[in-house]
Formats: sequence, C-alpha cells, structure tokens
Amino acid sequence: MSFEGYNEFRCGNGHTDAADVYEKQPTACRECGERWVKKRMIDCTNGRHAGKWREVEYRPRFKDYVAKGYSSGPHSERI
Repeated sequence: MSFEGYNEFRCGNGHTDAADVYEKQPTACRECGERWVKKRMIDCTNGRHAGKWREVEYRPRFKDYVAKGYSSGPHSERI
C-alpha cells in the first residue's frame, strides 16, 4: 500500500494552490508571487483527511552553516 495525497498552500493574499506530495513543491503563489504563509497536507490514501493549516517557515540560505564552519568549499564565501 502506498501513500496518496497532496499539499495545499495559502499565500498572504488568500490565494490557494496544491501539489501532489511526490511532485516539486511550489515556493510562491502563481497568481501574485507572494510566498506561502500556510500549508496543510491532504491524505487521500484511505478516504480524504485534511490536516491542520500550519505556518510555513523559510530557512535562510544556509548562511548559518557557513558561519559555523560546516562549509569550507572553494565557493563557500559566495553563499
């Protein structure tokens, strides 16, 4: 048995979009270009179960890793 479902996204302007869990997930609204502020998973494996809306957190562009010395490659100063 495999998992079936999709993620639903909502931007700050109230627009929604969805993507299958096995596809590339969108990072911004197609209508207005705003980043997502909420998301939830819809599980369709055995019926339809909608999860709670949760805040979307965006991670900084890995500057925290460079600052801590985890990246020491030739291009680490460009991150």
